Amino acid sequence: MLLRSYFEIIEGRMQGDIRHKVAQAIRDKKVGKDSLTELQRATKERLVYDAQAGDIVLGRHTYKEYIRGFHEGYLGPTSEPEAITSIMNPHMPGDPITEAPLVDESLVNTDPSPPEPPVEKTDEEIKAEIDAIKAKIPSSPPSYILPDEYAAAQLNTNPPTTSFTYVPMQHLLGFLNTPWRIYRFLNRRSLAEDMCRATTAAVLASHTRTFDETRDLEYGIDEQMDWPKKNRQKEDGVWVESITTDRRVVEALQVYQYEEPVTAGEQQASGEASTA
Repeated sequence: MLLRSYFEIIEGRMQGDIRHKVAQAIRDKKVGKDSLTELQRATKERLVYDAQAGDIVLGRHTYKEYIRGFHEGYLGPTSEPEAITSIMNPHMPGDPITEAPLVDESLVNTDPSPPEPPVEKTDEEIKAEIDAIKAKIPSSPPSYILPDEYAAAQLNTNPPTTSFTYVPMQHLLGFLNTPWRIYRFLNRRSLAEDMCRATTAAVLASHTRTFDETRDLEYGIDEQMDWPKKNRQKEDGVWVESITTDRRVVEALQVYQYEEPVTAGEQQASGEASTA
């Protein structure tokens, strides 16, 4: 099978999933690790494609996580910090304790009377405790590095040139927004043209430009008003936080550009004008 471009779909169910997957893919490349499954590896070996194909980012929330994950992958550590490991793998009731706790000998009870036997918990109580602990585990590990730590971080590997395109994604809900939803439905052709133009630019990959922080960081900013109020009112999280960049990293980013094809009539008119 011959493909001009090969795109791997990366999706997330919760806030932070895309950020972690983008960062983890970069960390794996830095240490030479292949995180593909056997089926994915066998499929890619049968394909002939452009390995330098870029990324297609759908929606403002994905774009924020994409930029954060790109910075985390190159500026953060390659191995998981112990603090994050303890968050993702907390101690469960019934698990053996590998290390004996430090005890102050002066506080040891010297009373010769036998200690009280521990209270035995039922299986239902243990299961309830385990479920409560699992409910607090985030779907993805927290960031290995925070945006305010970018400036002090050391860039050990120069990021390769990475191109991407942004595809707008409107998703407005609510009965009170019905008039605006009808307006968008009647004008959906404009949105379809924008989406197709951005996707075509990435598939053709014939024109790119350098990343402009002043303009490109505003991609899809109007989409945030479509988000549910409970998401817009959150005080923390990559979706609501402002995008922070580091010049050393964003210098490697490029944006795909779509160039309108030149028709035969335009070529002829251009040739006649140059001849004249």
